[in-house]
Amino acid sequence: MAVYIGDLFLRFSGVTYFTPTMPRGGLRGTWLFQLLDLTGTGVVVTVEHKNEEDTSFLPLASTILTVIGSTPIRIDASGVKEQWRISYVVNGAASTDAAYANTLSPSWAAY
Repeated sequence: MAVYIGDLFLRFSGVTYFTPTMPRGGLRGTWLFQLLDLTGTGVVVTVEHKNEEDTSFLPLASTILTVIGSTPIRIDASGVKEQWRISYVVNGAASTDAAYANTLSPSWAAY
């Protein structure tokens, strides 16, 4: 049986990858990310959010993953709206630059 850990993101021409939209679990959240491999200069990870009636997502918090290793990088944010998603953009000069990253499930603070 194969174990699935992480996602492979390719730069191409600056493609932005999005997770599915998910409902918030509280007003404050913590997201953890692990960079498992990288051929570019980094990966910009942004937590975006919106209310159901909003027409577009807004950035809530972001970080740049640049260090490969087992220590997760943490994003803490408060004031999370009703829906959220994560976007990933690989930085680099070549269209073949890539990143292999693991995103852990968020933890939520009580309302």
